[in-house]
Amino acid sequence: MSTFKVLSPATNYSWQDLPLEPAPKENQTEQEKKFREMIAEATKRENLLFLLAAGASRSVKLKEGVVPLMGDIFDEIKKHASYEDITKKLNVDKESKDFEAFLSKCVFSQKVNEDAVVKKFLDDARDIISKKCNFLTNESDIGVFDGFIRKLCAQGVKKTRSKIFTLNYDLCVESSASKTGVTLIDGFSFSFPYKFNPSYFDYDIIKREEGEERLLENVIHLYKMHGSLNWSTERGHLEKKDGVHSKPLLIFPTKDKFQNSYEHPFIEMVSRFKDNLRKKATTLVVVGYSCGDEHINSIIENALQLNFDLKIIFVDKVISDNPKFLSFTKFSSDLNDSRISFIETTFDHFVKSILPEGRGQSKEEKLLRAFATIQQGIKNE
Repeated sequence: MSTFKVLSPATNYSWQDLPLEPAPKENQTEQEKKFREMIAEATKRENLLFLLAAGASRSVKLKEGVVPLMGDIFDEIKKHASYEDITKKLNVDKESKDFEAFLSKCVFSQKVNEDAVVKKFLDDARDIISKKCNFLTNESDIGVFDGFIRKLCAQGVKKTRSKIFTLNYDLCVESSASKTGVTLIDGFSFSFPYKFNPSYFDYDIIKREEGEERLLENVIHLYKMHGSLNWSTERGHLEKKDGVHSKPLLIFPTKDKFQNSYEHPFIEMVSRFKDNLRKKATTLVVVGYSCGDEHINSIIENALQLNFDLKIIFVDKVISDNPKFLSFTKFSSDLNDSRISFIETTFDHFVKSILPEGRGQSKEEKLLRAFATIQQGIKNE
């Protein structure tokens, strides 16, 4: 029987193995029942957010090979003709696996003393990163994202749209949304040329039918916090292309990510992420994130300290053996914080077997509806 690991209030914050395929309710153990109810309640909340990182895209099935992670891309960059010379020049171990630290040294050396060889290497490295992240073809199986998008839309129309924040450059979400007929509000205009304007995030789509107005179904917000393969700067404006741009606007994976994220347009995405984490009745589901970005970690930790109504669910293939998750496990165990849960499984398994199908009503909504019914009854007396 296939299982996944859970550390959550439902398991009294000890790692427990639960079955991937949910048993009938009458046959579920007390822990499985509590866990399934906790997930269902968390995803029913008014403000549902997802933060997708590299581990989410890794679930896409390619015709050949697998979706590369940054470590795989670094191995490709090491084949560059200038790599060994640059490691000697910068006094870096050529066997190093710390891609971000190496690129950071290259960038810093250019700021101190420009070098044509290093500049060429950095330009080529950017091109390699873009090409490797452009892994989708007509033969790629993005079924996991199709299922994810469909389940998000099955949550129903809420006053607050479900939101996907992603650290990935790829076009998995966009491709799946197009395939499944879902409208993305991503900060760009709907007319060509598709220009970025953060005020578009405040817009919504209304459907008029027989004299009534209601929110259009199947609409999701998308925030690409580190840039996208189809973004480019044209005539001083950020624009979105129909396909992949040859020189896309991306935040390079260096130690400068923190500073770069506070430049336009990335500051808009970061600000929206911060603001949403501080709203009441918010659930954040973090998928495929290894806690490697300190600026993202600090935003989440700060939100936990400020918003006691925030719930967070971490989903990753490796959590229990990843020391970087310690800062968050301290919140849950040392502080007995019931807001945080950890699920050790793949994005594919999470979507298929753990993420609930429909939304239903949260406890808060049930209480509000009951209160409204009582008020109406009093008025009618």
